[in-house]
Amino acid sequence: MNEFKTTVDNLSESNVCERTLVGVDEAARILHKSKHTIYQWVRRGEIPCYKIGKNLLFRKDELAAFIGICRIFITPN
Repeated sequence: MNEFKTTVDNLSESNVCERTLVGVDEAARILHKSKHTIYQWVRRGEIPCYKIGKNLLFRKDELAAFIGICRIFITPN
């Protein structure tokens, strides 16, 4: 999780659009995953989110950082 925090801290503070909060539907669209998968990741603490009332919200910049730390490199044979 340290790698995630470092990635988020390095993002530009001036890019307010990327810091916009989105709901579960939009987060699922951004990550190309089902809402069910998003809820599983939230329960397991794998993805950062905010809970305001009954709503789960996600910052776009944190979703981008999450995608970045999930990246793998495959070397050709």
